[in-house]
Amino acid sequence: RNPITAARHFHYKLNCLFNDFLKSSANPLGVLQDYAVRVEFQLRGLSHAQCVLWIKDAPKFGVDPEEKVGEFNDKYNSCKMASEEGLLQKLVKELQTHHHSTYCNRSKKCRFNFPTMPSSRTLIASQSSSDNNVSDKVKKSLENVR
Repeated sequence: RNPITAARHFHYKLNCLFNDFLKSSANPLGVLQDYAVRVEFQLRGLSHAQCVLWIKDAPKFGVDPEEKVGEFNDKYNSCKMASEEGLLQKLVKELQTHHHSTYCNRSKKCRFNFPTMPSSRTLIASQSSSDNNVSDKVKKSLENVR
């Protein structure tokens, strides 16, 4: 209804995320050295941010061994539910647990394949050679269009 107020509120929340959380002395993802943020708007007008974070002493994907990258990820990310009943468990259940909706159940089965069991270890997805072939074909098609 009021796009300027909505955009300002989103910008405020994004700044709070970085200034009060990610850049805080708690270092929830490690020491944040730098970051880049791009705010985009969906077709319905909802804003969302895409962020790239540079974390001090983080292993480099494609350079360091996958095990080292996985260990770094596991240090800061988990799929475990908080063991104590309390605010954290309530927030995780409410905000970070998939709840089926008409959108995901269009074919009478969840299109995101939930529920799924968590993996016993961190898996790092990388582009396969067949993906590279597809991307090369797309690039050639774009050149023909231009």
